[in-house]
Amino acid sequence: MWIDLTDLADEGSLIRGEDYARQGRVHVTRTAAGRVDAQVHGTTTYDVVLHARDWSCTCPVGISGDFCKHLVATALVASGETGGPPDGPASLDEAAGRGIEGVATWLGAMDDRGLREVLSDLAREHPDAMDALVLAHGRATGDVSALLPLVQSLRTRRHLDWRAADDHGREAHEVADELERALTPATAASLVPLLETAIADLVRVIGRSDDSSGIQGDAASRLLALHTRAATLAPPDPGRLARWLIKNTFDDAMFLELDVVRYAPALGERGLEIYRRELDKRLEAAPGSSGGQEARRRLAVLDGDIDTIVELVGRGLSSVFHYDALVAALLEAGHEDAALQYALEGTRAGTSWQKTPRLYDVAAQLLRARGRTEEALALRRRQLADLPTTSSYASLREEAESAETWETERLTALDMLLERAPRAWINVLLDEGETELAWEAARDLALDTPTLVRLVRARARTHPEDVFDAYVALIEEHLRVADQRNYRQAVAYLQELGRAAALAHQADRYVSLVADLVETHRRRPTLVTMLERLAGRGPGH
Repeated sequence: MWIDLTDLADEGSLIRGEDYARQGRVHVTRTAAGRVDAQVHGTTTYDVVLHARDWSCTCPVGISGDFCKHLVATALVASGETGGPPDGPASLDEAAGRGIEGVATWLGAMDDRGLREVLSDLAREHPDAMDALVLAHGRATGDVSALLPLVQSLRTRRHLDWRAADDHGREAHEVADELERALTPATAASLVPLLETAIADLVRVIGRSDDSSGIQGDAASRLLALHTRAATLAPPDPGRLARWLIKNTFDDAMFLELDVVRYAPALGERGLEIYRRELDKRLEAAPGSSGGQEARRRLAVLDGDIDTIVELVGRGLSSVFHYDALVAALLEAGHEDAALQYALEGTRAGTSWQKTPRLYDVAAQLLRARGRTEEALALRRRQLADLPTTSSYASLREEAESAETWETERLTALDMLLERAPRAWINVLLDEGETELAWEAARDLALDTPTLVRLVRARARTHPEDVFDAYVALIEEHLRVADQRNYRQAVAYLQELGRAAALAHQADRYVSLVADLVETHRRRPTLVTMLERLAGRGPGH
Protein backbone atom coordinates (compact mmCIF):
# COMPACT_ATOMS: atom_id res chain seq x y z
CA MET A 1 0.00 0.00 0.00
CA TRP A 2 2.93 2.34 0.65
CA ILE A 3 3.90 2.49 -3.01
CA ASP A 4 0.54 4.07 -3.79
CA LEU A 5 1.39 7.07 -1.64
CA THR A 6 4.16 8.08 -4.03
CA ASP A 7 1.48 9.29 -6.44
CA LEU A 8 1.06 12.22 -4.07
CA ALA A 9 4.55 13.57 -4.85
CA ASP A 10 5.47 16.01 -7.59
CA GLU A 11 7.84 14.84 -10.31
CA GLY A 12 10.96 16.35 -8.73
CA SER A 13 10.32 14.82 -5.31
CA LEU A 14 9.52 11.48 -6.94
CA ILE A 15 12.77 11.42 -8.91
CA ARG A 16 14.92 12.48 -5.94
CA GLY A 17 13.08 10.13 -3.61
CA GLU A 18 13.82 7.21 -5.95
CA ASP A 19 17.52 8.20 -5.84
CA TYR A 20 17.45 8.34 -2.05
CA ALA A 21 15.86 4.90 -1.84
CA ARG A 22 18.32 3.39 -4.32
CA GLN A 23 21.31 4.98 -2.53
CA GLY A 24 20.32 3.41 0.79
CA ARG A 25 19.60 6.66 2.60
CA VAL A 26 16.49 5.30 4.36
CA HIS A 27 16.82 3.62 7.74
CA VAL A 28 13.53 2.12 8.96
CA THR A 29 13.42 2.36 12.75
CA ARG A 30 9.96 0.93 13.48
CA THR A 31 7.13 -0.85 11.71
CA ALA A 32 3.65 -1.47 13.08
CA ALA A 33 0.21 -2.07 11.70
CA GLY A 34 -0.45 0.78 9.30
CA ARG A 35 2.67 2.75 10.29
CA VAL A 36 6.34 3.06 9.30
CA ASP A 37 8.88 5.19 11.18
CA ALA A 38 12.20 5.97 9.46
CA GLN A 39 15.19 8.27 9.34
CA VAL A 40 16.33 9.56 5.95
CA HIS A 41 19.95 10.63 5.69
CA GLY A 42 21.26 13.42 3.51
CA THR A 43 23.59 16.13 4.71
CA THR A 44 21.02 16.31 7.54
CA THR A 45 18.94 13.45 8.95
CA TYR A 46 15.14 13.86 8.86
CA ASP A 47 12.50 11.89 10.79
CA VAL A 48 9.72 10.38 8.66
CA VAL A 49 6.40 8.79 9.70
CA LEU A 50 4.03 7.11 7.22
CA HIS A 51 0.40 6.25 8.01
CA ALA A 52 -2.14 4.77 5.67
CA ARG A 53 -3.89 8.14 5.32
CA ASP A 54 -1.37 10.55 6.86
CA TRP A 55 2.34 11.30 6.88
CA SER A 56 4.95 13.63 8.33
CA CYS A 57 8.56 14.63 7.71
CA THR A 58 10.73 17.08 9.64
CA CYS A 59 12.23 18.64 6.49
CA PRO A 60 11.00 22.10 5.39
CA VAL A 61 8.90 20.61 2.54
CA GLY A 62 7.39 17.92 4.75
CA ILE A 63 6.51 20.41 7.48
CA SER A 64 4.51 22.38 4.94
CA GLY A 65 2.39 19.24 4.34
CA ASP A 66 3.68 18.26 0.90
CA PHE A 67 4.79 14.72 0.09
CA CYS A 68 8.56 15.27 -0.02
CA LYS A 69 11.43 13.23 -1.42
CA HIS A 70 12.11 11.73 2.04
CA LEU A 71 8.55 10.40 2.23
CA VAL A 72 8.84 9.02 -1.30
CA ALA A 73 12.07 7.24 -0.41
CA THR A 74 10.54 5.76 2.75
CA ALA A 75 7.43 4.58 0.90
CA LEU A 76 9.58 2.86 -1.74
CA VAL A 77 11.75 1.14 0.84
CA ALA A 78 8.72 0.03 2.88
CA SER A 79 7.21 -1.44 -0.32
CA GLY A 80 10.46 -3.17 -1.30
CA GLU A 81 10.84 -0.98 -4.42
CA THR A 82 14.46 0.14 -4.01
CA GLY A 83 16.12 -1.46 -6.98
CA GLY A 84 18.24 -3.67 -4.78
CA PRO A 85 20.46 -2.90 -1.82
CA PRO A 86 23.41 -0.53 -2.35
CA ASP A 87 26.96 -1.89 -2.44
CA GLY A 88 28.31 0.78 -0.10
CA PRO A 89 27.23 2.21 3.26
CA ALA A 90 23.49 2.60 3.75
CA SER A 91 23.62 6.18 5.01
CA LEU A 92 25.92 9.19 5.40
CA ASP A 93 26.16 8.52 9.13
CA GLU A 94 27.23 4.94 8.43
CA ALA A 95 29.66 6.15 5.76
CA ALA A 96 31.14 8.75 8.15
CA GLY A 97 31.60 6.00 10.70
CA ARG A 98 33.89 4.28 8.23
CA GLY A 99 36.03 7.40 7.76
CA ILE A 100 37.06 9.09 4.53
CA GLU A 101 36.99 5.84 2.55
CA GLY A 102 33.45 5.18 3.70
CA VAL A 103 32.26 8.62 2.61
CA ALA A 104 34.06 8.23 -0.71
CA THR A 105 32.35 4.86 -1.29
CA TRP A 106 28.97 6.34 -0.40
CA LEU A 107 29.43 9.26 -2.78
CA GLY A 108 30.84 7.01 -5.48
CA ALA A 109 27.64 4.94 -5.48
CA MET A 110 25.60 7.99 -6.49
CA ASP A 111 24.75 9.07 -9.98
CA ASP A 112 25.16 12.70 -11.10
CA ARG A 113 21.68 13.61 -9.98
CA GLY A 114 22.31 12.25 -6.51
CA LEU A 115 25.57 14.13 -6.18
CA ARG A 116 23.91 17.36 -7.24
CA GLU A 117 21.28 16.77 -4.59
CA VAL A 118 23.91 16.27 -1.90
CA LEU A 119 25.68 19.47 -2.92
CA SER A 120 22.40 21.36 -3.01
CA ASP A 121 21.59 20.23 0.54
CA LEU A 122 25.10 21.05 1.68
CA ALA A 123 25.00 24.56 0.24
CA ARG A 124 21.61 25.27 1.85
CA GLU A 125 22.14 23.70 5.26
CA HIS A 126 25.91 23.98 5.80
CA PRO A 127 27.24 26.95 3.81
CA ASP A 128 30.57 26.95 5.70
CA ALA A 129 31.15 23.32 4.74
CA MET A 130 30.23 24.12 1.15
CA ASP A 131 32.70 27.02 1.11
CA ALA A 132 35.39 24.66 2.43
CA LEU A 133 34.55 22.17 -0.33
CA VAL A 134 34.77 24.84 -3.02
CA LEU A 135 38.06 26.05 -1.54
CA ALA A 136 39.47 22.52 -1.51
CA HIS A 137 38.45 22.11 -5.16
CA GLY A 138 40.17 25.38 -5.99
CA ARG A 139 43.36 24.22 -4.29
CA ALA A 140 43.31 20.93 -6.19
CA THR A 141 42.59 22.47 -9.60
CA GLY A 142 44.37 25.83 -9.33
CA ASP A 143 41.07 27.66 -9.91
CA VAL A 144 41.69 30.89 -7.98
CA SER A 145 38.12 32.07 -8.52
CA ALA A 146 37.26 29.74 -5.64
CA LEU A 147 39.18 32.17 -3.39
CA LEU A 148 36.89 35.14 -4.13
CA PRO A 149 34.34 34.31 -1.38
CA LEU A 150 37.23 34.00 1.05
CA VAL A 151 38.52 37.44 0.07
CA GLN A 152 35.04 38.93 0.26
CA SER A 153 34.63 37.56 3.79
CA LEU A 154 36.97 40.35 4.95
CA ARG A 155 34.40 43.02 4.09
CA THR A 156 32.50 44.76 6.85
CA ARG A 157 30.89 48.16 7.29
CA ARG A 158 31.10 48.04 11.07
CA HIS A 159 33.49 50.08 13.17
CA LEU A 160 35.85 47.57 14.79
CA ASP A 161 37.17 48.22 18.29
CA TRP A 162 40.61 46.87 19.11
CA ARG A 163 39.34 43.40 20.05
CA ALA A 164 37.26 43.04 16.89
CA ALA A 165 40.12 44.52 14.85
CA ASP A 166 42.50 41.90 16.23
CA ASP A 167 40.05 39.12 15.34
CA HIS A 168 39.58 40.57 11.87
CA GLY A 169 43.37 40.87 11.48
CA ARG A 170 43.85 37.20 12.30
CA GLU A 171 41.23 36.30 9.69
CA ALA A 172 43.02 38.54 7.18
CA HIS A 173 46.28 36.70 7.82
CA GLU A 174 44.48 33.39 7.19
CA VAL A 175 43.24 34.77 3.87
CA ALA A 176 46.81 35.85 3.07
CA ASP A 177 48.00 32.31 3.91
CA GLU A 178 45.49 30.86 1.45
CA LEU A 179 46.42 33.31 -1.30
CA GLU A 180 50.10 32.63 -0.76
CA ARG A 181 49.51 28.88 -1.09
CA ALA A 182 47.66 29.52 -4.33
CA LEU A 183 50.38 31.72 -5.89
CA THR A 184 52.28 29.91 -8.65
CA PRO A 185 53.54 31.01 -12.07
CA ALA A 186 50.39 29.45 -13.54
CA THR A 187 47.97 31.27 -11.22
CA ALA A 188 49.79 34.61 -10.86
CA ALA A 189 47.89 36.42 -13.62
CA SER A 190 44.52 35.48 -12.12
CA LEU A 191 45.64 36.35 -8.61
CA VAL A 192 46.74 39.93 -9.41
CA PRO A 193 43.19 41.37 -9.60
CA LEU A 194 42.06 39.18 -6.70
CA LEU A 195 44.87 40.52 -4.53
CA GLU A 196 43.98 44.08 -5.53
CA THR A 197 40.43 43.42 -4.38
CA ALA A 198 41.70 42.00 -1.08
CA ILE A 199 44.00 45.00 -0.51
CA ALA A 200 41.26 47.51 -1.28
CA ASP A 201 38.76 45.76 0.99
CA LEU A 202 41.22 45.49 3.86
CA VAL A 203 42.37 49.11 3.55
CA ARG A 204 38.75 50.27 3.77
CA VAL A 205 38.15 48.15 6.87
CA ILE A 206 41.33 49.46 8.53
CA GLY A 207 39.99 52.97 7.99
CA ARG A 208 37.12 52.03 10.32
CA SER A 209 39.16 50.02 12.82
CA ASP A 210 41.17 50.53 15.98
CA ASP A 211 44.20 48.63 14.69
CA SER A 212 46.25 49.41 17.80
CA SER A 213 48.18 46.15 17.56
CA GLY A 214 48.95 46.66 13.86
CA ILE A 215 47.76 43.15 12.98
CA GLN A 216 45.45 44.37 10.21
CA GLY A 217 48.16 46.61 8.77
CA ASP A 218 50.60 43.69 8.79
CA ALA A 219 48.09 41.58 6.88
CA ALA A 220 47.66 44.37 4.31
CA SER A 221 51.45 44.54 3.90
CA ARG A 222 51.53 40.77 3.33
CA LEU A 223 48.86 41.07 0.65
CA LEU A 224 50.84 43.84 -1.03
CA ALA A 225 54.00 41.71 -1.00
CA LEU A 226 52.03 38.88 -2.63
CA HIS A 227 50.72 41.33 -5.22
CA THR A 228 54.28 42.38 -6.02
CA ARG A 229 55.31 38.74 -6.49
CA ALA A 230 52.28 37.91 -8.61
CA ALA A 231 52.77 40.98 -10.83
CA THR A 232 56.43 40.07 -11.30
CA LEU A 233 55.57 36.48 -12.25
CA ALA A 234 52.81 37.55 -14.65
CA PRO A 235 53.09 41.27 -15.48
CA PRO A 236 49.66 42.85 -16.03
CA ASP A 237 49.02 45.72 -18.43
CA PRO A 238 51.81 48.21 -17.53
CA GLY A 239 49.58 51.28 -17.78
CA ARG A 240 46.94 49.75 -15.56
CA LEU A 241 49.55 48.68 -12.97
CA ALA A 242 51.20 52.13 -13.00
CA ARG A 243 47.89 53.88 -12.40
CA TRP A 244 46.94 51.41 -9.65
CA LEU A 245 50.21 52.17 -7.87
CA ILE A 246 49.77 55.94 -8.18
CA LYS A 247 46.15 55.83 -7.05
CA ASN A 248 47.01 53.88 -3.92
CA THR A 249 50.09 56.01 -3.23
CA PHE A 250 47.95 59.12 -3.01
CA ASP A 251 44.60 57.74 -1.92
CA ASP A 252 43.33 55.07 0.46
CA ALA A 253 46.44 52.92 0.88
CA MET A 254 48.99 55.64 1.63
CA PHE A 255 50.22 53.74 4.71
CA LEU A 256 51.37 50.85 2.51
CA GLU A 257 54.86 50.82 0.98
CA LEU A 258 53.98 50.84 -2.72
CA ASP A 259 57.61 50.67 -3.77
CA VAL A 260 58.21 51.38 -7.44
CA VAL A 261 61.65 49.75 -7.18
CA ARG A 262 60.06 46.40 -6.35
CA TYR A 263 57.46 46.82 -9.08
CA ALA A 264 59.96 47.91 -11.74
CA PRO A 265 60.31 44.43 -13.37
CA ALA A 266 56.53 44.20 -13.72
CA LEU A 267 56.15 47.78 -14.98
CA GLY A 268 58.86 47.64 -17.61
CA GLU A 269 59.94 50.73 -19.52
CA ARG A 270 56.45 51.66 -20.70
CA GLY A 271 54.93 51.24 -17.25
CA LEU A 272 57.67 53.31 -15.63
CA GLU A 273 57.16 56.07 -18.17
CA ILE A 274 53.43 56.16 -17.34
CA TYR A 275 54.22 55.99 -13.61
CA ARG A 276 56.52 59.03 -13.84
CA ARG A 277 54.00 61.01 -15.84
CA GLU A 278 51.14 60.21 -13.45
CA LEU A 279 53.32 60.94 -10.43
CA ASP A 280 54.25 64.38 -11.78
CA LYS A 281 50.56 65.18 -12.34
CA ARG A 282 49.61 64.20 -8.81
CA LEU A 283 52.52 66.07 -7.23
CA GLU A 284 51.66 69.19 -9.20
CA ALA A 285 48.20 69.05 -7.63
CA ALA A 286 49.40 67.95 -4.19
CA PRO A 287 53.09 68.86 -3.77
CA GLY A 288 53.06 68.20 -0.03
CA SER A 289 51.94 64.56 -0.33
CA SER A 290 54.23 62.43 1.81
CA GLY A 291 53.44 59.36 -0.29
CA GLY A 292 54.22 61.22 -3.49
CA GLN A 293 57.53 62.57 -2.14
CA GLU A 294 58.53 59.08 -1.04
CA ALA A 295 57.68 57.82 -4.54
CA ARG A 296 60.08 60.44 -5.99
CA ARG A 297 62.83 59.25 -3.63
CA ARG A 298 62.28 55.63 -4.64
CA LEU A 299 62.45 56.61 -8.33
CA ALA A 300 65.79 58.30 -7.64
CA VAL A 301 67.11 55.03 -6.18
CA LEU A 302 65.81 53.13 -9.20
CA ASP A 303 67.52 55.58 -11.56
CA GLY A 304 70.77 55.35 -9.57
CA ASP A 305 71.81 59.00 -9.98
CA ILE A 306 73.95 59.85 -6.93
CA ASP A 307 73.28 63.58 -6.96
CA THR A 308 69.52 63.09 -7.17
CA ILE A 309 69.60 60.47 -4.40
CA VAL A 310 71.58 62.82 -2.15
CA GLU A 311 69.18 65.69 -2.90
CA LEU A 312 65.92 63.78 -2.45
CA VAL A 313 66.81 61.13 0.14
CA GLY A 314 69.41 63.14 2.08
CA ARG A 315 67.04 66.12 2.38
CA GLY A 316 69.82 68.51 3.35
CA LEU A 317 71.38 66.00 5.80
CA SER A 318 69.99 68.00 8.70
CA SER A 319 69.97 64.98 11.02
CA VAL A 320 71.74 61.67 11.42
CA PHE A 321 68.49 59.96 10.43
CA HIS A 322 68.77 61.54 7.00
CA TYR A 323 72.33 60.20 6.78
CA ASP A 324 71.02 56.78 7.73
CA ALA A 325 68.36 56.83 5.00
CA LEU A 326 70.82 58.19 2.44
CA VAL A 327 73.42 55.50 3.12
CA ALA A 328 70.78 52.76 2.80
CA ALA A 329 69.59 54.25 -0.51
CA LEU A 330 73.11 54.54 -1.91
CA LEU A 331 73.85 50.93 -1.01
CA GLU A 332 70.60 49.81 -2.64
CA ALA A 333 71.57 51.72 -5.79
CA GLY A 334 75.00 50.05 -5.81
CA HIS A 335 77.12 53.09 -4.88
CA GLU A 336 79.27 51.69 -2.06
CA ASP A 337 82.01 54.33 -2.19
CA ALA A 338 79.49 57.14 -1.80
CA ALA A 339 77.72 55.15 0.93
CA LEU A 340 81.01 54.85 2.86
CA GLN A 341 81.69 58.56 2.48
CA TYR A 342 78.32 59.57 3.90
CA ALA A 343 78.34 56.86 6.58
CA LEU A 344 81.62 58.18 7.96
CA GLU A 345 80.33 61.73 7.72
CA GLY A 346 77.15 60.69 9.53
CA THR A 347 79.06 59.17 12.46
CA ARG A 348 80.49 62.63 13.15
CA ALA A 349 77.17 64.44 12.86
CA GLY A 350 74.71 65.22 15.62
CA THR A 351 74.92 64.84 19.37
CA SER A 352 75.60 61.55 21.12
CA TRP A 353 71.91 60.77 21.75
CA GLN A 354 71.15 61.25 18.03
CA LYS A 355 73.80 58.87 16.75
CA THR A 356 72.77 55.55 15.26
CA PRO A 357 74.90 52.37 15.45
CA ARG A 358 73.85 51.45 11.90
CA LEU A 359 76.12 54.11 10.38
CA TYR A 360 79.10 52.78 12.33
CA ASP A 361 78.24 49.21 11.32
CA VAL A 362 77.95 50.04 7.62
CA ALA A 363 81.13 52.12 7.61
CA ALA A 364 83.13 49.45 9.45
CA GLN A 365 81.90 46.73 7.10
CA LEU A 366 82.78 48.76 4.01
CA LEU A 367 86.20 49.67 5.42
CA ARG A 368 86.99 46.02 6.12
CA ALA A 369 85.86 45.02 2.63
CA ARG A 370 88.46 47.47 1.27
CA GLY A 371 91.23 46.15 3.52
CA ARG A 372 91.26 49.28 5.68
CA THR A 373 91.23 47.36 8.96
CA GLU A 374 93.07 49.97 11.02
CA GLU A 375 90.49 52.57 10.07
CA ALA A 376 87.69 50.15 10.94
CA LEU A 377 89.25 49.55 14.37
CA ALA A 378 89.68 53.28 14.99
CA LEU A 379 86.05 53.80 14.01
CA ARG A 380 84.92 51.22 16.56
CA ARG A 381 86.96 52.95 19.27
CA ARG A 382 85.27 56.21 18.41
CA GLN A 383 81.89 54.48 18.43
CA LEU A 384 82.48 53.31 22.01
CA ALA A 385 83.38 56.88 23.00
CA ASP A 386 80.33 58.30 21.22
CA LEU A 387 77.93 55.53 22.28
CA PRO A 388 79.21 53.89 25.47
CA THR A 389 76.99 50.80 25.51
CA THR A 390 77.43 47.06 25.81
CA SER A 391 76.69 46.78 22.07
CA SER A 392 79.44 49.25 21.12
CA TYR A 393 81.84 47.41 23.43
CA ALA A 394 80.93 44.11 21.72
CA SER A 395 81.49 45.66 18.28
CA LEU A 396 84.92 46.94 19.29
CA ARG A 397 85.78 43.55 20.74
CA GLU A 398 84.79 41.77 17.52
CA GLU A 399 86.84 44.20 15.42
CA ALA A 400 89.87 43.94 17.71
CA GLU A 401 89.72 40.16 17.91
CA SER A 402 89.69 40.05 14.12
CA ALA A 403 92.82 42.23 14.15
CA GLU A 404 94.26 40.14 17.06
CA THR A 405 94.65 43.24 19.25
CA TRP A 406 91.89 42.67 21.81
CA GLU A 407 94.20 41.98 24.74
CA THR A 408 95.67 45.45 24.44
CA GLU A 409 92.32 47.09 23.69
CA ARG A 410 90.25 45.49 26.47
CA LEU A 411 91.39 47.43 29.55
CA THR A 412 91.14 50.77 27.76
CA ALA A 413 87.65 49.89 26.58
CA LEU A 414 86.57 48.86 30.11
CA ASP A 415 87.96 52.08 31.58
CA MET A 416 86.00 54.10 29.04
CA LEU A 417 82.78 52.28 29.97
CA LEU A 418 83.41 52.70 33.69
CA GLU A 419 83.91 56.42 33.21
CA ARG A 420 80.98 57.08 30.88
CA ALA A 421 78.43 54.29 31.44
CA PRO A 422 78.90 52.45 34.78
CA ARG A 423 75.77 50.33 34.30
CA ALA A 424 77.00 49.11 30.93
CA TRP A 425 80.39 48.42 32.57
CA ILE A 426 78.71 46.19 35.19
CA ASN A 427 76.86 44.27 32.48
CA VAL A 428 80.07 43.76 30.49
CA LEU A 429 81.81 42.42 33.60
CA LEU A 430 78.95 39.97 34.12
CA ASP A 431 79.09 38.98 30.45
CA GLU A 432 82.77 38.21 30.83
CA GLY A 433 82.39 36.29 34.11
CA GLU A 434 83.91 38.99 36.31
CA THR A 435 81.18 38.59 38.93
CA GLU A 436 83.38 39.31 41.95
CA LEU A 437 84.64 42.62 40.55
CA ALA A 438 81.13 43.61 39.49
CA TRP A 439 79.72 42.86 42.96
CA GLU A 440 82.37 44.84 44.78
CA ALA A 441 82.16 47.79 42.40
CA ALA A 442 78.37 47.93 42.56
CA ARG A 443 78.50 49.09 46.19
CA ASP A 444 79.44 52.56 44.97
CA LEU A 445 77.16 52.69 41.92
CA ALA A 446 73.49 53.53 41.43
CA LEU A 447 72.19 50.68 39.28
CA ASP A 448 68.92 50.39 37.41
CA THR A 449 66.65 47.50 38.40
CA PRO A 450 67.42 45.15 35.46
CA THR A 451 71.19 45.47 36.05
CA LEU A 452 70.77 45.02 39.80
CA VAL A 453 68.63 41.90 39.31
CA ARG A 454 71.19 40.40 36.96
CA LEU A 455 74.00 41.16 39.41
CA VAL A 456 72.15 39.71 42.41
CA ARG A 457 71.26 36.53 40.55
CA ALA A 458 74.86 36.07 39.45
CA ARG A 459 76.10 36.59 43.01
CA ALA A 460 73.49 34.15 44.39
CA ARG A 461 74.98 31.37 42.29
CA THR A 462 78.42 31.74 43.87
CA HIS A 463 77.82 33.47 47.22
CA PRO A 464 74.17 32.94 48.29
CA GLU A 465 74.92 34.30 51.74
CA ASP A 466 75.55 37.79 50.30
CA VAL A 467 72.26 38.47 48.54
CA PHE A 468 69.62 38.55 51.30
CA ASP A 469 69.48 42.32 51.76
CA ALA A 470 69.67 42.97 48.03
CA TYR A 471 66.67 40.72 47.41
CA VAL A 472 64.74 42.39 50.24
CA ALA A 473 65.36 45.77 48.59
CA LEU A 474 64.01 44.46 45.27
CA ILE A 475 60.94 42.97 46.97
CA GLU A 476 60.14 46.17 48.86
CA GLU A 477 60.58 48.23 45.68
CA HIS A 478 57.93 46.16 43.91
CA LEU A 479 55.51 46.31 46.83
CA ARG A 480 55.40 50.09 46.99
CA VAL A 481 52.54 50.13 44.49
CA ALA A 482 49.53 47.83 44.94
CA ASP A 483 49.30 45.96 41.66
CA GLN A 484 48.99 42.24 40.91
CA ARG A 485 51.87 42.38 38.45
CA ASN A 486 54.07 43.87 41.16
CA TYR A 487 52.84 41.23 43.60
CA ARG A 488 53.78 38.42 41.23
CA GLN A 489 57.23 39.85 40.62
CA ALA A 490 57.85 40.41 44.35
CA VAL A 491 56.82 36.83 45.12
CA ALA A 492 59.10 35.59 42.32
CA TYR A 493 62.04 37.44 43.91
CA LEU A 494 61.00 36.00 47.27
CA GLN A 495 61.17 32.50 45.80
CA GLU A 496 64.66 33.18 44.46
CA LEU A 497 65.66 34.49 47.87
CA GLY A 498 64.23 31.36 49.49
CA ARG A 499 66.49 29.14 47.39
CA ALA A 500 69.52 31.28 48.19
CA ALA A 501 68.61 31.35 51.91
CA ALA A 502 68.34 27.56 52.00
CA LEU A 503 71.83 27.23 50.51
CA ALA A 504 73.22 29.87 52.88
CA HIS A 505 71.59 28.32 56.00
CA GLN A 506 69.43 31.42 56.44
CA ALA A 507 66.07 29.63 56.54
CA ASP A 508 65.00 31.17 59.85
CA ARG A 509 65.70 34.66 58.57
CA TYR A 510 63.70 33.91 55.42
CA VAL A 511 60.70 32.55 57.38
CA SER A 512 60.75 35.64 59.58
CA LEU A 513 60.84 37.89 56.49
CA VAL A 514 57.78 36.20 54.97
CA ALA A 515 55.88 36.51 58.27
CA ASP A 516 56.76 40.19 58.50
CA LEU A 517 55.57 40.77 54.93
CA VAL A 518 52.24 39.07 55.69
CA GLU A 519 51.76 41.26 58.76
CA THR A 520 52.86 44.47 57.02
CA HIS A 521 50.58 43.95 54.03
CA ARG A 522 47.62 42.29 55.75
CA ARG A 523 45.27 44.81 54.06
CA ARG A 524 46.25 43.44 50.66
CA PRO A 525 44.37 40.10 50.64
CA THR A 526 45.59 39.03 47.21
CA LEU A 527 49.22 39.53 48.19
CA VAL A 528 48.69 37.88 51.59
CA THR A 529 47.21 34.79 49.91
CA MET A 530 50.24 34.55 47.62
CA LEU A 531 52.64 35.00 50.56
CA GLU A 532 50.88 32.44 52.74
CA ARG A 533 50.92 29.92 49.91
CA LEU A 534 54.65 30.53 49.54
CA ALA A 535 55.21 30.27 53.28
CA GLY A 536 53.48 26.90 53.30
CA ARG A 537 56.07 25.49 50.93
CA GLY A 538 59.01 26.77 52.95
CA PRO A 539 62.36 28.13 51.71
CA GLY A 540 64.04 26.45 48.78
CA HIS A 541 60.79 25.46 47.02
